[in-house]
Amino acid sequence: MAFSNWVTRDEWNACFFIGKLHPEGADSLGTLLDAGVKHLAAAGYKFTGIAVDEMGRWEKVTQCCDGNEGVLLEMLDGTFDPPGRAKEFLAWAEHQPTIAGAMAEDIATIKTLLAAAENGG
Repeated sequence: MAFSNWVTRDEWNACFFIGKLHPEGADSLGTLLDAGVKHLAAAGYKFTGIAVDEMGRWEKVTQCCDGNEGVLLEMLDGTFDPPGRAKEFLAWAEHQPTIAGAMAEDIATIKTLLAAAENGG
């Protein structure tokens, strides 16, 4: 099963946007999401359905897909909405003390990029 079956929609969004900021040589969606997992775990976030070791490697623990099962289809058919997903991520991150504190700079960067995208830039 895909990564999206083991994280919530909010966690998937977080991995996607944090991975975009810290791609670490990512050459695919999978490695981009892996980079996001690594950074979120390093900040102290505990995922719902995956366990992450100190090196940022993850393993499946509990299937918990929560509204993100079709994200790959959205990306393929052009209905994926990055600004909408960024807003979802930001709203969720505000209520995650681990992320809001440790990743304040990343959150500010995503807010800036979102504002620029919404203003046509």
